[in-house]
Amino acid sequence: MRVDRMSRMMVVLIAVLVVLVGGTIFLSSHAHEKQPVRVEKAVSLANLQG
Repeated sequence: MRVDRMSRMMVVLIAVLVVLVGGTIFLSSHAHEKQPVRVEKAVSLANLQG
């Protein structure tokens, strides 16, 4: 009975590890950098003096 429980735990542990590693690889392959967008904003002189 103990061997059956240990083998079941090993299967669950391996399945969780495979899902975590697969998810990590999937997310890392879908990371795309975007070019920064320049935003110009008017600033009043009152904000610069204080």
